[in-house]
Amino acid sequence: MLEISGDRCVALWNAVQYRCRQAFFRGEPVPSYEILSTEFKEHPVYRTLPAYIGQEVIKKARRTWNAFFACLRLYRKGRLAQRPSLSLYWKDRKTGKRFFRVIPVKAPISYSLTVKILNFTLFRDLRNGSGDRLLLHTKGLMRFHG
Repeated sequence: MLEISGDRCVALWNAVQYRCRQAFFRGEPVPSYEILSTEFKEHPVYRTLPAYIGQEVIKKARRTWNAFFACLRLYRKGRLAQRPSLSLYWKDRKTGKRFFRVIPVKAPISYSLTVKILNFTLFRDLRNGSGDRLLLHTKGLMRFHG
């Protein structure tokens, strides 16, 4: 479940990055979060994810572009020594496999954590009728609360 979630998030991340990079290289403005959300609403990978996770992936991808442009302005003013680089795809160029990434989502319906159990909501297509949650037993101490 976690690998599938991470792989779907990475696939959406790469699709959004491709769209933004193509606009940047053509000299067009990089699409805003609102435009990206509208464009990717019907994307097959976006539709396999819960809406709040897909939106969070698009938000984080767009934030990387905001950070790139902020760093580029600093570089042009002489406040940065090295030119900033574009955000990369989450993919290994040698093997062609996507990196396993999970986007943290702070929505109360997505997960819950108690002292012994980490509880995730399963995606609609992964549910088998025995419940819509994945329970993982944990070991160790909780370091963060709240």
